Amino acid sequence: MSGILLNRLTFKLKAELKRNLKGNKTYKKHRWSFVERAQVYCSTHYLKAMFLLWAMAGSAVLIAIGFRAEFSSFAATHLKNVTKLPEWMSNLLGSQLTIIAIVFPLVVGLISVLFQKKSSRIHIQSAYQLHSGYMFAGLSGLSLAAFILISGLLSSAGDKYLDTAFAVTALIWMLFNILLSIWFFITSLNILDDKKRDRGFVE
Repeated sequence: MSGILLNRLTFKLKAELKRNLKGNKTYKKHRWSFVERAQVYCSTHYLKAMFLLWAMAGSAVLIAIGFRAEFSSFAATHLKNVTKLPEWMSNLLGSQLTIIAIVFPLVVGLISVLFQKKSSRIHIQSAYQLHSGYMFAGLSGLSLAAFILISGLLSSAGDKYLDTAFAVTALIWMLFNILLSIWFFITSLNILDDKKRDRGFVE
Protein backbone atom coordinates (compact mmCIF):
# COMPACT_ATOMS: atom_id res chain seq x y z
CA MET A 1 0.00 0.00 0.00
CA SER A 2 2.80 2.38 0.93
CA GLY A 3 4.54 1.53 -2.34
CA ILE A 4 1.46 2.52 -4.38
CA LEU A 5 1.14 5.81 -2.48
CA LEU A 6 4.83 6.52 -2.97
CA ASN A 7 4.57 5.87 -6.72
CA ARG A 8 1.55 8.16 -7.02
CA LEU A 9 3.30 10.89 -5.04
CA THR A 10 6.41 10.55 -7.22
CA PHE A 11 4.31 10.76 -10.39
CA LYS A 12 2.52 13.89 -9.16
CA LEU A 13 5.78 15.55 -8.14
CA LYS A 14 7.34 14.84 -11.54
CA ALA A 15 4.24 16.15 -13.33
CA GLU A 16 4.23 19.32 -11.22
CA LEU A 17 7.97 19.85 -11.73
CA LYS A 18 7.61 19.40 -15.47
CA ARG A 19 4.67 21.82 -15.58
CA ASN A 20 6.57 24.48 -13.63
CA LEU A 21 9.69 23.98 -15.73
CA LYS A 22 7.82 24.48 -19.00
CA GLY A 23 6.36 27.72 -17.66
CA ASN A 24 9.75 29.08 -16.65
CA LYS A 25 10.92 31.96 -18.88
CA THR A 26 14.59 31.05 -18.60
CA TYR A 27 13.84 27.48 -19.60
CA LYS A 28 11.82 28.63 -22.60
CA LYS A 29 14.63 30.94 -23.70
CA HIS A 30 17.43 28.38 -23.50
CA ARG A 31 15.66 25.10 -24.25
CA TRP A 32 16.73 23.11 -27.31
CA SER A 33 14.71 23.35 -30.49
CA PHE A 34 13.02 20.33 -32.03
CA VAL A 35 15.94 19.88 -34.45
CA GLU A 36 18.46 19.95 -31.60
CA ARG A 37 16.47 17.45 -29.55
CA ALA A 38 16.16 15.17 -32.58
CA GLN A 39 19.91 15.43 -33.17
CA VAL A 40 20.70 14.52 -29.57
CA TYR A 41 18.25 11.61 -29.67
CA CYS A 42 19.83 10.24 -32.85
CA SER A 43 23.30 10.64 -31.34
CA THR A 44 22.21 8.76 -28.21
CA HIS A 45 20.14 6.07 -29.95
CA TYR A 46 22.14 5.84 -33.15
CA LEU A 47 21.27 2.19 -33.81
CA LYS A 48 17.57 3.06 -33.90
CA ALA A 49 18.37 6.04 -36.10
CA MET A 50 20.34 3.83 -38.52
CA PHE A 51 17.50 1.33 -38.67
CA LEU A 52 15.10 4.16 -39.47
CA LEU A 53 17.35 5.49 -42.24
CA TRP A 54 17.71 2.05 -43.82
CA ALA A 55 13.97 1.47 -43.52
CA MET A 56 13.24 4.79 -45.24
CA ALA A 57 15.75 4.13 -48.03
CA GLY A 58 14.43 0.60 -48.60
CA SER A 59 10.85 1.86 -48.56
CA ALA A 60 11.71 4.54 -51.12
CA VAL A 61 13.13 1.92 -53.51
CA LEU A 62 10.16 -0.41 -52.97
CA ILE A 63 7.71 2.45 -53.61
CA ALA A 64 9.58 3.28 -56.81
CA ILE A 65 9.28 -0.34 -57.91
CA GLY A 66 5.60 -0.49 -56.97
CA PHE A 67 4.76 2.64 -58.97
CA ARG A 68 7.10 1.86 -61.85
CA ALA A 69 4.62 2.69 -64.60
CA GLU A 70 3.60 6.03 -63.08
CA PHE A 71 7.15 7.17 -62.28
CA SER A 72 8.43 6.06 -65.69
CA SER A 73 5.71 8.06 -67.42
CA PHE A 74 6.43 11.14 -65.28
CA ALA A 75 10.19 10.88 -65.86
CA ALA A 76 9.72 10.47 -69.62
CA THR A 77 7.77 13.73 -69.68
CA HIS A 78 9.51 15.93 -67.08
CA LEU A 79 12.87 14.28 -66.22
CA LYS A 80 14.20 12.97 -69.49
CA ASN A 81 17.84 12.76 -68.33
CA VAL A 82 17.15 11.23 -64.93
CA THR A 83 18.62 7.93 -66.14
CA LYS A 84 22.05 9.60 -66.13
CA LEU A 85 22.02 9.87 -62.33
CA PRO A 86 23.60 6.41 -61.79
CA GLU A 87 26.73 7.75 -63.49
CA TRP A 88 27.23 10.01 -60.45
CA MET A 89 27.23 7.15 -57.96
CA SER A 90 31.01 6.61 -57.96
CA ASN A 91 31.63 10.32 -57.33
CA LEU A 92 28.99 10.28 -54.60
CA LEU A 93 30.67 7.33 -52.94
CA GLY A 94 34.10 8.96 -53.10
CA SER A 95 32.83 12.24 -51.67
CA GLN A 96 31.03 10.55 -48.81
CA LEU A 97 34.01 8.38 -47.86
CA THR A 98 36.30 11.44 -47.96
CA ILE A 99 34.07 13.31 -45.52
CA ILE A 100 33.74 10.52 -42.98
CA ALA A 101 37.27 9.11 -43.28
CA ILE A 102 39.32 12.33 -43.47
CA VAL A 103 37.36 15.50 -42.67
CA PHE A 104 35.43 14.32 -39.60
CA PRO A 105 38.45 12.75 -37.82
CA LEU A 106 40.56 15.86 -38.49
CA VAL A 107 37.96 18.19 -36.97
CA VAL A 108 37.31 15.95 -33.95
CA GLY A 109 41.06 15.55 -33.41
CA LEU A 110 41.56 19.32 -33.58
CA ILE A 111 38.84 19.90 -30.98
CA SER A 112 40.44 17.29 -28.70
CA VAL A 113 43.87 18.94 -29.00
CA LEU A 114 42.51 22.43 -28.31
CA PHE A 115 40.77 21.35 -25.10
CA GLN A 116 43.23 18.76 -23.79
CA LYS A 117 44.68 21.15 -21.18
CA LYS A 118 41.32 22.39 -19.85
CA SER A 119 40.11 20.95 -16.56
CA SER A 120 36.61 20.54 -17.99
CA ARG A 121 37.90 18.69 -21.07
CA ILE A 122 35.98 15.48 -20.38
CA HIS A 123 32.68 17.28 -19.90
CA ILE A 124 33.19 19.48 -22.97
CA GLN A 125 34.08 16.55 -25.20
CA SER A 126 31.16 14.51 -23.91
CA ALA A 127 28.74 17.35 -24.62
CA TYR A 128 30.40 17.98 -27.99
CA GLN A 129 30.05 14.35 -29.00
CA LEU A 130 26.38 14.39 -28.06
CA HIS A 131 25.43 17.75 -29.55
CA SER A 132 27.53 17.72 -32.74
CA GLY A 133 26.15 14.34 -33.76
CA TYR A 134 29.35 13.21 -35.44
CA MET A 135 28.64 9.60 -34.46
CA PHE A 136 25.25 9.75 -36.13
CA ALA A 137 26.62 11.64 -39.15
CA GLY A 138 29.50 9.19 -39.53
CA LEU A 139 27.29 6.12 -39.32
CA SER A 140 24.83 7.68 -41.75
CA GLY A 141 27.71 8.28 -44.17
CA LEU A 142 28.94 4.69 -43.84
CA SER A 143 25.39 3.43 -44.35
CA LEU A 144 25.06 5.50 -47.51
CA ALA A 145 28.36 4.08 -48.77
CA ALA A 146 27.04 0.55 -48.15
CA PHE A 147 23.76 1.46 -49.87
CA ILE A 148 25.67 2.67 -52.95
CA LEU A 149 27.74 -0.53 -53.02
CA ILE A 150 24.58 -2.63 -52.82
CA SER A 151 23.10 -0.66 -55.71
CA GLY A 152 26.30 -1.34 -57.65
CA LEU A 153 25.90 -5.08 -57.11
CA LEU A 154 22.27 -4.99 -58.21
CA SER A 155 23.16 -2.96 -61.30
CA SER A 156 24.47 -6.19 -62.83
CA ALA A 157 20.82 -7.09 -63.48
CA GLY A 158 20.78 -4.45 -66.20
CA ASP A 159 17.58 -2.78 -65.00
CA LYS A 160 18.07 0.94 -65.69
CA TYR A 161 14.89 1.87 -63.83
CA LEU A 162 16.08 0.11 -60.65
CA ASP A 163 19.51 1.74 -60.98
CA THR A 164 17.83 5.13 -61.28
CA ALA A 165 15.63 4.44 -58.24
CA PHE A 166 18.73 3.62 -56.17
CA ALA A 167 20.54 6.70 -57.52
CA VAL A 168 17.69 9.08 -56.65
CA THR A 169 17.42 7.60 -53.15
CA ALA A 170 21.19 7.84 -52.65
CA LEU A 171 21.18 11.45 -53.83
CA ILE A 172 18.47 12.40 -51.33
CA TRP A 173 20.36 10.55 -48.60
CA MET A 174 23.53 12.44 -49.55
CA LEU A 175 21.68 15.76 -49.23
CA PHE A 176 20.58 14.70 -45.74
CA ASN A 177 24.18 13.83 -44.85
CA ILE A 178 25.32 17.23 -46.09
CA LEU A 179 22.86 18.83 -43.66
CA LEU A 180 24.30 16.68 -40.87
CA SER A 181 27.80 17.77 -41.87
CA ILE A 182 26.80 21.44 -41.83
CA TRP A 183 25.38 20.96 -38.33
CA PHE A 184 28.59 19.22 -37.28
CA PHE A 185 30.82 22.02 -38.55
CA ILE A 186 28.65 24.76 -37.02
CA THR A 187 28.74 22.98 -33.64
CA SER A 188 32.50 22.53 -33.95
CA LEU A 189 32.92 26.28 -34.52
CA ASN A 190 30.54 27.17 -31.69
CA ILE A 191 32.47 25.09 -29.18
CA LEU A 192 35.47 27.36 -29.71
CA ASP A 193 33.43 30.38 -28.58
CA ASP A 194 32.96 30.49 -24.79
CA LYS A 195 29.55 32.21 -24.91
CA LYS A 196 28.14 29.99 -27.63
CA ARG A 197 29.57 26.90 -25.96
CA ASP A 198 27.89 27.75 -22.66
CA ARG A 199 24.59 28.49 -24.40
CA GLY A 200 24.65 25.36 -26.53
CA PHE A 201 25.98 22.75 -24.11
CA VAL A 202 24.63 23.86 -20.77
CA GLU A 203 21.06 23.33 -21.96
